[in-house]
Amino acid sequence: MRLFAAIIIAFLIYKLQNVLYRKNWNKNLGVSIEFRTSECSVGDENALIETINNAKSLPLPVLHAKFAVDRSFTFLNRKNAAVSDLYHRNDVFCVLGNQKITRQLEFRVQKRGYFEIPAMEVVAKDFFLLGTFADSRRNVTSLHVYPAPIKGAEIDNLSMTLMGELAVRRNVLEDPFMFGGIREYSHNDSMRKVNWKASARTGELMVNMYQYSSDQYIKVLLNMETNMLYGATQLQEVSISLVSEICGRFLQDNIPVMFASNGIDKVSGIVDTVEPGSTTEHKVTIDKCLARIEKSAGGDSFFSMLDKAIAEHEKNVSYIVISPYYKEDLLEKLDSLVERDVAVRMIVPYFDTDGLSAERSYIHGWAVKFNEL
Repeated sequence: MRLFAAIIIAFLIYKLQNVLYRKNWNKNLGVSIEFRTSECSVGDENALIETINNAKSLPLPVLHAKFAVDRSFTFLNRKNAAVSDLYHRNDVFCVLGNQKITRQLEFRVQKRGYFEIPAMEVVAKDFFLLGTFADSRRNVTSLHVYPAPIKGAEIDNLSMTLMGELAVRRNVLEDPFMFGGIREYSHNDSMRKVNWKASARTGELMVNMYQYSSDQYIKVLLNMETNMLYGATQLQEVSISLVSEICGRFLQDNIPVMFASNGIDKVSGIVDTVEPGSTTEHKVTIDKCLARIEKSAGGDSFFSMLDKAIAEHEKNVSYIVISPYYKEDLLEKLDSLVERDVAVRMIVPYFDTDGLSAERSYIHGWAVKFNEL
């Protein structure tokens, strides 16, 4: 009789706590996960910060926090994880009443990109660990992983070459709208510079002087097309890293840079452009744009950019084209820019096993070891 009564009491206690947990387990329960820093570069260490805040008296003896991240994240602690197309985490907590728990999950980023954790699944047990309750929580956190940095003598030499060409061009181009005075004619002067009124007044040929243009800037154009049957992704990633490094070098010298590409932005779904700028923040803007590039919009999209450049015929702009694709149809468009006295330099990443057959003086090859990334 006493055993029967004990069983009845135990059953009632179980049912009572089960009802209590079913109605209240997720009340005043805060569950979130966020990146320790929202920006980093390939190869950097970062962390996910899990926060469980049980702001009520009812304890949660077992609480599972489940979420998924990109499989390129290499976690130092790989317990409670499963890897498929994504890296799935299932972290277990024991949370007392009115307790807040914070846990950091260290990882290293191995791939450029833009990553989000939009939601989490929360699963809890009742006091007897028999009842199971689940909830889905919306989560807002994102991470920009900037391109892998490029270091070494080769990028230093390339940057010095590009800087030198820009300096020469700045000294050659004169702005006809910035009048700088009058001087005597020399045999090197164009007759278009002759000031006939001043010449008649002095009896000597006099020419107008102009100040050098101060609005020179760089347009960096990235072509995501490769026309390769293998290794396309590797060449694209090297191209993106070159854009980041070269833009950074110019911006360090306060030279304005504009960036455009036929790469589709993962967030907006369109081809993005970064207008000219010369501040430190401008480098961050460009790197974020590069991080979000997901795929190519196609060769026609890039050709349209070049057609626009040819039509605009801007002599105060120096073009740096970074493209693993360098077939004749593309080179002919760049030739049109060169023929119009527009400064053009093309950087072509290529596999060292294939070689580079470049016949244009403005082409600079960038050898890449296959499977280097």
